[in-house]
Amino acid sequence: MSAATTHRIRAFYDRAAHGYHRWIRLLWKLVLGDAGASVCSLARGERWCIRWLLLMTAAALPASACRGEEPLPRLWTAPAFTLVDQHGRRFGSTDLVGRAAVLSFVYTNCVDTCPLLTASMAQVQDRLRAAGLLGAQVQLVSVTVDPRRDTPEVLAEYAARFNAEPDAWRFLTSEPMAIYYVLAGFKLNTIEVARASEGADVVPHSNRFVVVDPTGEVRAALPGEEVTPDEVVRTVRRVLP
Repeated sequence: MSAATTHRIRAFYDRAAHGYHRWIRLLWKLVLGDAGASVCSLARGERWCIRWLLLMTAAALPASACRGEEPLPRLWTAPAFTLVDQHGRRFGSTDLVGRAAVLSFVYTNCVDTCPLLTASMAQVQDRLRAAGLLGAQVQLVSVTVDPRRDTPEVLAEYAARFNAEPDAWRFLTSEPMAIYYVLAGFKLNTIEVARASEGADVVPHSNRFVVVDPTGEVRAALPGEEVTPDEVVRTVRRVLP
C-alpha cells in the first residue's frame, strides 16, 4: 500500500473518531461506493482495502454503539454460586461465563406475581429462540426463594408448565443458606429477612429481572411487573458483545 494511501486511511480514522454516528455514516457510504472524491480517486484495489479495514473495525464495535445507545451502567458484580437445577444437575455462576443471563426469583406456591413473572420469562425465551440467541448467547435462570419446598422435582413440574427448555432455562434450588447468599449477592434481599420468612405461606421476594453481561457484571434490574418481554430482550441485546 502506498504512503499516500496510508496517510489517507490515517486521516480518515482521525476524522471518524469524533463520533460513532459520523463514523457509521461514512462507513455506510464507503460500503456502497459513495465515498467522495478524495477516496474514490484512489486505485480500485486501494479503495477495496479501505472498505475491508472499515468493515472489520465496525464489526468490532458494540451493537449498542452502532445504534447510538449509551452503554448500560455496571451496577455490581454478580455473586458466585453453585446450585442445583430442576433435573438435579449442578449449575453455577461459572456456567454463565461468556454468556449474558436473565434471572428471576420466584417460588412455586406463589399465586400472584410469580406466575406472571414466569409467563413473561417464557415469552422472553420465545423471542430469544426466534432471534437465535437462546442458550448459545443468553441463559435464562429462575432461582427459588422457597428452597425447602421447591425441590428439583417440584421445579421440574413447574418449569414444564411454562415450556421451559431444560438447558436454556434453569430453575435452581439448593440448601436454604446457599439460596439466601445468592439473594443477598444480587442485592434483592438480606439473609436475615430471608431466614425470617422461611416456611411462610407468603415469601417476600423481588419481582426484578436481573440482566448479567457475559463478564459477570449486573447491568440492569428491571421491574418485572412493568417491563415487557420485548424490553427485556432489548436490554439483553445491549450487553451482548
